[in-house]
Amino acid sequence: MKTLHLKSFQAFTWDYLGRIAQRATSFGVGVLLARLLTPSEFGVVGMVMVFVAYGEMFTGLGLGEAIIQGREIALIDYDTAFFSNLLLSVLMLMALFIGAPWVSSFYGVSSLTPLLRVLALGMAFRSLSLVPQAILRRRLRFDSLAQVNFLGTLLGGAAGVVLALFGYGVWALVAQNLMVSVVATALIYPVAGWRPRIRFSVRSLRNLMSFGGPMFLASLLHGFYSRLDTLVIGKLFSARDLGLFSRAKSLTNFTVSVSSESLSQVAFSTLSRIQDSKDQLTTGTKAMLTVVGLAAFGLVGWLYSVAASLVIFLLTERWAEAIPLVRLLCLGMWVAPVSAALLAPLKAAGFAQAFLRLEVIKKGIGLVAMGVGFYFGVEGYLIAFAVAGVVVLLLNMRFSCLATGLTVGEQFRILLPPGLSAVLAAGIVLLATGQGVSIWNIIAKTLVFSVVYGTSVLLISKPLRELLMRLRKEI
Repeated sequence: MKTLHLKSFQAFTWDYLGRIAQRATSFGVGVLLARLLTPSEFGVVGMVMVFVAYGEMFTGLGLGEAIIQGREIALIDYDTAFFSNLLLSVLMLMALFIGAPWVSSFYGVSSLTPLLRVLALGMAFRSLSLVPQAILRRRLRFDSLAQVNFLGTLLGGAAGVVLALFGYGVWALVAQNLMVSVVATALIYPVAGWRPRIRFSVRSLRNLMSFGGPMFLASLLHGFYSRLDTLVIGKLFSARDLGLFSRAKSLTNFTVSVSSESLSQVAFSTLSRIQDSKDQLTTGTKAMLTVVGLAAFGLVGWLYSVAASLVIFLLTERWAEAIPLVRLLCLGMWVAPVSAALLAPLKAAGFAQAFLRLEVIKKGIGLVAMGVGFYFGVEGYLIAFAVAGVVVLLLNMRFSCLATGLTVGEQFRILLPPGLSAVLAAGIVLLATGQGVSIWNIIAKTLVFSVVYGTSVLLISKPLRELLMRLRKEI
């Protein structure tokens, strides 16, 4: 176990640093592009990317997760998964190419047809990298993944900014997306040290789908639901409204990904290796939930408190209407990283059917909230999204008990201290600091929030103090 702990820590460190570098680069490129392009141009690309993402969901079949989770994986499994993904990606590429005029008609924007057809190529390239990505994750080689993703993001971002400077408008965003996909896919094969061989096994596909099938259906539900808000806003509201919403969501997603995506990714790979030991799953989940709660509540609380200054400083005054959207998104976005931490042991232990049932229930709740919320506009939807998030969290806690044995009360005792500390720190920042938009004002707010949050959570979080003491002894 010592070796696995060390590998897990190294994998988390590399993935976390790499994800920060990748997300920071992507975020920086987004800021530059937001200064060069208009909200409407971002909105137009956002309309198209919904359908690209929907097509991409059908290319995976959950085979990547099956490769990571499987106790024993043979080389024929890799080849079978690759050609399954390849066939589906070709079919989806043809569907998007043929259906592009319909998408333009759906939105009433004729210029979407060529945009969708080019962006669909990026989907096809990304599907080719699914198997080597799964191989690297199974081997806990997150350092290699981090380097590949960072280079793809950097080169893609550079292409987008250059084209935006030369006045190519929405095509700068298209070029950015396509370049990221091409570079990352080209680099990942030599890094993974694997090449597909022309062979296919129905038996292998059947074995992979025993776990991957339910995971694919759950991913399909989540993917359709998570992008439905963009589809609805693009259809019912203006391209400008969609552009403002997309930038606000991008900002909050950046914060959420920094807080917990690395830990969740590494946790699934690591916990899959100890899936037969419930005690170890319980111990690992408690530690993960403590760290994710600390990071998620801290970063989301910080973003809420500095949103007004940060949006104007980074994106300029023309994006000021995104400020209330960022704050409303903060009220619901903290659920995502916490839920990922709760569900990682459920997936690792092989509870694929339970995971699928949970997704069906949660998406039903989300659709009701969406239908009610959009009746009151975009902000009404975000309020309903936050309320539904609390209900979803309770469900995730209940289902997590299947794999770990942790009661809902025990999980609450882990999450409540950082949640209360974040509310306290954000309240003090909003009441005690000014509303300037300079970098010094943002730094001052950040320092005040950090001191209040850090002090409070250390004082009232017993699980955090116990984790720090255990880490100190091991070091």
